[in-house]
Amino acid sequence: MRSPSSYSRPALAALALAFLLAPSASATQETSQTFLLQPGWSSIYLEVEPADNDTAAVFGGLPVDSVWTWRPDPSPVQFVANPSEPQLRRTGWLGYFPASRPESFLTNLHRVQANRPYLIKLGGSSPVSFTVTGRPSWRPRRWVPDSFNLVGAEVDPAAPPTFESWFAGSPAHDGQAIYRLDGTGTWQPTSPTATMASGEAFWIYTKGSSDWAGPMQVVPRLGDGIDFDRVLREFEVNVTNRGTAPASYTARLLTAGPISYQTFDAGNSEFVWNRLDSSTILTAGPGEATTLRLAVRRNDLTGPEHRSILEITDGAGGRVLLPLHALPLEVTSFAGLWIGSVSLDQVSSLPAATVGSTGPPPLEPTTSSTFDLRLLVHVDDGGQARLLRDVIQMWEDGATAGDPGRFVLLTDPSRIGDFEGSSVADGEQVGRRVSTAGYDFGPDSADWDATALALSFGGGNFGTGGSTLATAITLPPTHPSNPFYHRYHPDHDQDCGCDALYTAGTTEHTSCVSSCDESFEIVRELELTFAAADPTVPDGADPRPDWLVTRVAGSYAETITGLHRLPLEVAGTFTLQRVADQGELNP
Repeated sequence: MRSPSSYSRPALAALALAFLLAPSASATQETSQTFLLQPGWSSIYLEVEPADNDTAAVFGGLPVDSVWTWRPDPSPVQFVANPSEPQLRRTGWLGYFPASRPESFLTNLHRVQANRPYLIKLGGSSPVSFTVTGRPSWRPRRWVPDSFNLVGAEVDPAAPPTFESWFAGSPAHDGQAIYRLDGTGTWQPTSPTATMASGEAFWIYTKGSSDWAGPMQVVPRLGDGIDFDRVLREFEVNVTNRGTAPASYTARLLTAGPISYQTFDAGNSEFVWNRLDSSTILTAGPGEATTLRLAVRRNDLTGPEHRSILEITDGAGGRVLLPLHALPLEVTSFAGLWIGSVSLDQVSSLPAATVGSTGPPPLEPTTSSTFDLRLLVHVDDGGQARLLRDVIQMWEDGATAGDPGRFVLLTDPSRIGDFEGSSVADGEQVGRRVSTAGYDFGPDSADWDATALALSFGGGNFGTGGSTLATAITLPPTHPSNPFYHRYHPDHDQDCGCDALYTAGTTEHTSCVSSCDESFEIVRELELTFAAADPTVPDGADPRPDWLVTRVAGSYAETITGLHRLPLEVAGTFTLQRVADQGELNP
């Protein structure tokens, strides 16, 4: 049995045992791994899985006599010193025989998988170049304790490590016997100081249990790669330094795309997002873990999807490839429910007001502290934005067996009985209710929408940079939220002594009541001006990945009349986050 990895001198490069990273111009999750197979036996380690992983499809173009992979078994095994097909059949291996061979009916190796070793018996008398193109993936390695294990390693083909440095941090492998194929097709002991090769399978003894995956252990939070799909906003990749020295890790995309990663800005004491490029560096001390938090800038995603491969290297010979996939959001407009806050930090300076003036006093540049209000805005499918007082999320079952149902948004409490709860509390289905105490209004306001039970914004377009939306809240003298009105105070009966002057119901009585000044009308004129660039990040930093997709922000201004003899102004900023994409209220 002969392995291409037995060529450990510079001739190795000439024999093309390397990982050829060749993603196409259009983003892809595939890369290629190329081997030079010698007549007789070769041992390889696949890091990719072909799209068509049928064994006959992968090896059908080669003059192979058979292909074998070791199936880990809980019982200890010994490596085959002088392998032959009959021996491999007796030891529980999975094998493939081409249809041209009489033993083809014995084939039990039907699929080729990533992160697995393969022994290939090549017919003929000439070497053959063998390329496998597919998707890399991450899977935890299974070690059989107190036994030899046939494995490979995810090493950097450009700067592979030695066996000694690769296994230095593993008590189960450090100093244990290692065997590689020599040029005659037999397994021979290898020095720990020998250089490893990318794509090579070898035997190593495992003393006791182990979960070793190399000095750099990379584990994605979910699955065998990074898949944002259409809804996942962030994705974490955990990197643990299991070596004996501090390590620096470099992460890069093999195909550039709209991916950002998060770091902590110590100067501003906040987390910021940065574009993922070749200079992305993570550090960790021995035994320490670090997290690479990734997100998609979906606003920058052009085309139906983005596919790439994330490469993480440790500079010491380790390299891991993770496939990355992202789709645009289902909702391509701003439709949905937006929840956020208004932060007021400017207010009219009454002492600075000129006596006899009628205009609003000047705004103070900044206040000593901010005053925050919760803000609820709904945008329908037509782009109309409305200011809400409260909203309830409920659930509506599907009309057919194939329709799972949908969430609905209600501002009309009389409709609650038409739907089911959207969450469970104390064993009961209940709706999710969100409200704000900072904005109370009713049909007295000019922009009142009787169907939505909300105030319609007028002016520009929601979310468009520089665009301003405006509406006004009118609180009549007897509105419960009017600060001048005390419902049970005898002087606030809005009568002004009219009963003593006029008969109730007469024109004079009605006129007297309507002109009564025991309480006053309050009008709040609101304006939301949307920012074109994310104002919540430090100068020079990249925008948040959710900017203009599920997050908007801008400046807020409000003029209040009726509270003082002069109009009062307040100003600040607002931020809104989309929490639901239903573009209809009270369906």
